[in-house]
Amino acid sequence: MKPLEPFSQRWKQQKSVQSSIVSESKTPYQPSQATFPPDIQQLYKKLSHQYFNVSLEDVFRGKEIATSEGLCYCIENEIPFSEPAREIEITKKRLQSSLQLIPGIGHQTEHLLHHQRIFTFSQIPTDSRFYTNAQAYIHQIENGPYGDLFWKFHQIYGKDHPDLLQLSRLIPLENLVFVDIETMGLSSQPITLIGFGRIQGNSLRLTQYFARDITEEASMLSNFYHHLQREDFFVTFNGEYFDIPFIKNRSRYHNLDHPTYPANFDALFFARKVWKKDLPNCKLQTIEKAILNIHRIDDVPGAYCPMFYQHYLQTSQIGTVVPIIQHNQQDIVSLAKIFFRVQQIWR
Repeated sequence: MKPLEPFSQRWKQQKSVQSSIVSESKTPYQPSQATFPPDIQQLYKKLSHQYFNVSLEDVFRGKEIATSEGLCYCIENEIPFSEPAREIEITKKRLQSSLQLIPGIGHQTEHLLHHQRIFTFSQIPTDSRFYTNAQAYIHQIENGPYGDLFWKFHQIYGKDHPDLLQLSRLIPLENLVFVDIETMGLSSQPITLIGFGRIQGNSLRLTQYFARDITEEASMLSNFYHHLQREDFFVTFNGEYFDIPFIKNRSRYHNLDHPTYPANFDALFFARKVWKKDLPNCKLQTIEKAILNIHRIDDVPGAYCPMFYQHYLQTSQIGTVVPIIQHNQQDIVSLAKIFFRVQQIWR
């Protein structure tokens, strides 16, 4: 069996040269209420009045965190969360039928093996040229490491294949990191909030690092990396094309490139497979309403978060960042629920 590429090398790091994609914007955007539609303008005024001269600490219990990169504000919450059914043994048997993982087995060879009533790795006879690799995969499915298996499934079957999702059942729940970020815009704009959650027992433990000023971005990133473990896997919603590249770009800007990035189960890819024909779109909040029956109150749409945050920077009034922090919290909770819902559908 050809040795797999080291786990730490899977996320290809871009050259650490300063380019337009990691440079600061020269002219900060100046928000104006006139740019808001009536409903957002009403929310803007309501929040500004409700939280006038209220401190961040009074609304979100947390603490100031100091690192070598500076300061940021850490908010922690514990949300009740039903531990999902994992069905470990059933999952292992299912994954052992993924014959195309073995080098030399494609669609045609797999069809021939099925015709010989060989459907799993354990059914491959000892005199077969595929036997040694089959035994190696049996051991790996039973014992890990699952990072290497993730990349093999990703390479052979694709990023939205049911078996890739089922592989997540074998990963200890505490090693699934549900990640969502908020930013001041697209491309080179700073990250204002990094939130992530982990399942612990019957709870989803949420941690959010908030930048009270854009100078605290480096500290947020440093704190976030401090929480990551080698055994972790990201779970995101469109994180493959937004959250993860954004974190990488901003880290390079601050010379904080992390040596390893966990593999990423992107729930958006799986959600599209399941609900694309039934829903008008597969945005997170569309799935929230239609599938989870979650209806947000006083939520600020993501498109307006940069302007709301800019208002906070200019006035030091927290009213317009309260819904951003709450929005991020709900995104992480909904992400976890959607991920496990799809996981249960594709059994």
